[in-house]
Order: sequence, then structure tokens, then C-alpha cells
Amino acid sequence: VWTRGVVGGGKKTMTWDEMNIIATLHPTDKTYGHMKIDEPKTPYYPEEEEIAGSSRNTDVAVDQLISRMGLLENIPGISNLFPSQNASEEEEEELSPEEKEKKRVFEQKRKMIYTEGKNLKLARELIAREEQEEQEDSD
Repeated sequence: VWTRGVVGGGKKTMTWDEMNIIATLHPTDKTYGHMKIDEPKTPYYPEEEEIAGSSRNTDVAVDQLISRMGLLENIPGISNLFPSQNASEEEEEELSPEEKEKKRVFEQKRKMIYTEGKNLKLARELIAREEQEEQEDSD
């Protein structure tokens, strides 16, 4: 709580009743959200490189990368997680001639569907050009 007053020179002053503020806004029995946290802090385990003080080296030798990829091939069941093109070639070898033909026709139809949107755009452009030419000829 504060009060305004006018001092002899016509200046306004402000006076704070600090004891009233302490009594009303900061009672001793209230914590106002200052809770004590009993849980321990989350542990942080730095990487070995950080402990040694060295900076991270992101350069990986190609030889190391190839050897690591070779190690992945030795893990059973890893091929199911990362299907490769080799797997599709192996599957294709196991197919009968009829199934191969069926697969080839299916892939052609799928490609046609993906190019259908482009073909529609081209057709619309051709129709629009022809209409413009007809309008120019009639004028």
C-alpha cells in the first residue's frame, strides 16, 4: 500500500508502507510455490570422447564404413529390417515364367498410373492451345 502526498515544492511523492506489504504479501507460513524437490537430479553420462576432452570426429573412413556394413550382414534377421534390391532379384529368380510376366505387366500398369497425371496436364494444354488457335482463326 502506498500513499501520495504533495511536498512543499509542488512535487508529488510516493510513500510505501513496507511493513504492511511484508505482512500481507509475504506471510511466514506460506511458501508461494517454492517447493522442495526430493527427487535426485537426472544423471548425465558424457560420451567417452567428451571425458577425454577431444572434439567429435565425424570423418569416417570408407574402409571402416564398409567393414561395419559387412558386420551387419552377419546378424540373423537383419535382412528383414533392411530389404535391399538383391532380395527382390532373388525373389524374381524363384518366380515361374508366368509369375514373372504377371509382375512385369503389373509394374508397367503402375508406371502408367504415375504418369497419368502428367498426361492429363499435357492434354489440357493441347486442348487450350487448339481453342486459342480456333479463336484466332475466327477473328
